[in-house]
Amino acid sequence: MSDTHLKETLQHLHEELERAQKLDDEDQALLSTAIADIQRKLHESAAHEPDLTDRLESAALRFQLENPELSNVVQKLVTMLRRAGI
Repeated sequence: MSDTHLKETLQHLHEELERAQKLDDEDQALLSTAIADIQRKLHESAAHEPDLTDRLESAALRFQLENPELSNVVQKLVTMLRRAGI
């Protein structure tokens, strides 16, 4: 898993987040915080942080009905983060 691929997925998530119109403030904040955490972890090359991936996975499940594309991107990101050890 390359950092480039992960960064591209993060960018895709950010774009989907901007398009998502049905997110409440709490979900918007959760994803924005998660993106910032991932970017920080990429710069630090830190070890696996289960709380981050757990939060993202929980968010993906909540988005399935109203924002399926966003849910798919978040789930893909969770998989990539786990493979990368973040």
